Amino acid sequence: MRPTEHPGPRLWRRPRSRATGHLAPDAPTPHPGTSPLYPVVCDASSCTHGLTQLLDALPPEERGRYAPLRFTDSVQFAVDTLLPRLPQPRRLASLALHPTCSTAHFGSSDALIALGRAVAERADVPDSWGCCAFAGDRGLLHPEPTASATAAQAAEVVAGQYAAHASCNRTCEMGMTRATGHPYRHVLELLEEATRPGA
Repeated sequence: MRPTEHPGPRLWRRPRSRATGHLAPDAPTPHPGTSPLYPVVCDASSCTHGLTQLLDALPPEERGRYAPLRFTDSVQFAVDTLLPRLPQPRRLASLALHPTCSTAHFGSSDALIALGRAVAERADVPDSWGCCAFAGDRGLLHPEPTASATAAQAAEVVAGQYAAHASCNRTCEMGMTRATGHPYRHVLELLEEATRPGA
């Protein structure tokens, strides 16, 4: 299954309307004569996904303050803005990628794959890829769903003997690290290392 076709997380969490009520008063109001949009880059794909949904969860009187914010996931920002300005990355031999349910929902899985291919000669999404079922912080206390959900993918990744492993959301990285026994890191960490001067 391609990550762009994934139906979504198995343990999706509802938006927290009380939290949005606390966030909304802090949303900036554009000053006269300035750009009406404020770009916000998020380094965790689940946060990007959640933040893009908050506008609909806010009470009507707060939506005007929130509307100027435009949320972008860090992998999409890196592909669009950073890669063209960075030196040619030093490439790993191989890389296993784990797109997240959130990147599948808002369409940035292809950006994750593009970054993987920028830093590795071979960047693979396992054929058995799917939701890791870590579900925010729930996997910290209930590891069984993740163990079950990732069993096939973990076996495929371990058999692939990849030089590195990456995703774009910390809790998914934790879940896949636990499942495979190999450290999963944010793909931007690999990009930084691959383009670091003098490294």
